Amino acid sequence: MRRIVRALTSNGKLKLLSLLLALFLWVYVVTAEAPQLERVLPVSVKVENLSEGLTAAQLPPTVSVRLRAPVRMEIHPENLTAWVDLKGLGEGSWTVPVSVKPIPGATLMETRPDSVNLLLERVETKTLTVEIVYFGQLPQGFTLGLSSTIEPATVSLKGPRSELQKAQRAVAPINLSQVRSQISQTAIVQVVDPEGMTLTGQQAEPSTVNVSIPINLASLFKTVPIRADLRGALASGYLVKQVLVNPSIATLEGTIDLLDRVSSLSTLPIPLNGQSADFLTWSNLDLTGLEVLLVDPGPVQVEIRVEPSGQAQFEIPIVAQGGSDGVRLAPPSVRILAGGPQSVIDGLSAADFTATVQVGGLSPGSHVLWVKVQPPPGVFLAQVTTPTVEARIE
Repeated sequence: MRRIVRALTSNGKLKLLSLLLALFLWVYVVTAEAPQLERVLPVSVKVENLSEGLTAAQLPPTVSVRLRAPVRMEIHPENLTAWVDLKGLGEGSWTVPVSVKPIPGATLMETRPDSVNLLLERVETKTLTVEIVYFGQLPQGFTLGLSSTIEPATVSLKGPRSELQKAQRAVAPINLSQVRSQISQTAIVQVVDPEGMTLTGQQAEPSTVNVSIPINLASLFKTVPIRADLRGALASGYLVKQVLVNPSIATLEGTIDLLDRVSSLSTLPIPLNGQSADFLTWSNLDLTGLEVLLVDPGPVQVEIRVEPSGQAQFEIPIVAQGGSDGVRLAPPSVRILAGGPQSVIDGLSAADFTATVQVGGLSPGSHVLWVKVQPPPGVFLAQVTTPTVEARIE
């Protein structure tokens, strides 16, 4: 034990010197200057001591602040405060310095700009009547009603006099596309300048309005063909060659849904009464059940041209359709009796008719098929002597 005490008390001066040296080194390390870094940050500018009833216009939203701080020190723009002091300033243009609150541990190097020009204006209120503006196009057959309503009818704007002077109109945009019933919706109010450009910095109060606009079915016009309603029969051996209706079309007026239901109009029944020669007659239109207005309800002139009928026999070759070449038809042709106006029959030949059978998809073997005969316009088939044919598919 005595040896330990002597060891601790011996060389006292040397031990004291070592202790002082260690203390000096610790103080140096702690107080030594850390590496520095310069940073430029955008800082929002605030307004202080603004007189009541005034507003600051033309004030830049931010200034650039250059700082020097230790590398490891975190600094964010929201940690900095920049402001302009407007105490005692009234309406007019002013140049005021920008102040920045320092951050402990950081050195403020520069503020750019270090002063700003701003305009102090009296805060005013302006009232505008809301107007409806339309875009898009109403579907055909609809029109806008006249008794539109806007609630509320006016909106208020609040801000500097110079900004309010730009506010010319308050508008509520309404889209007309696909509208088929009364418009009842909430519209966002937009404030526009004299050129019709939206002022994004102006906020109307209230910002929305309720718009109600009646939509009416429009009265449209439509033309439809007039057809002669022929009843009875001509004299034996005669056919109707041509029917001429004058005027041949009628003009209707009504709403789009009612007009869509009418595709044509007919005359009242016109009896043929065994006629054997051309004849001319007048007839009113049959308006039974018509829900639209006929613009000209007068009678129409109907001319019926007749001519003797005729008949002729033809042998038409049958064509197999939809199959390969390995098809044999028995018989290979079909005999028909065609009827029609004599002037037409006289100019016909077998080439004016077609006779076909469909063999597509049939299995090999024998099949009995119906023959389809197609006559030319104005001609009818009085008789088909062989309406079926045997088709052998190899």
